Amino acid sequence: MIDTIHLQLLFLLLHTALAAALVWSCVCRFTHTNKINTRSPIRWAFTVLSVYAGLSLFAPFASAWQPDIMNVIALAAITAVQVSTSFYWSDGVPRPFRTDSERAKLDGLPELEWPDTYPPA
Repeated sequence: MIDTIHLQLLFLLLHTALAAALVWSCVCRFTHTNKINTRSPIRWAFTVLSVYAGLSLFAPFASAWQPDIMNVIALAAITAVQVSTSFYWSDGVPRPFRTDSERAKLDGLPELEWPDTYPPA
């Protein structure tokens, strides 16, 4: 049976690896997004996720906090979603996340004056 110290070390290593993978996933997505081609809520979601990933990566080393099994499972689930959906980002921002003007360009339609914020003001 694994003693408590080895279990805590295992959780710390898993947590650090998963947080690093999540940070990298966010960095890869940020290379495709900008104010012109990506809807504002999507950019904000990735910003919040990046902050969470960065804080998660350094929290065990900056304080006495130690991840437990639920923290590791939650981080693993979030990272799994990011990694499994990365395929859809290989050609840039997925169509549903693009602004209306960018979707019109992709479809070969003239640009319309639609608000790129949600909900519309």
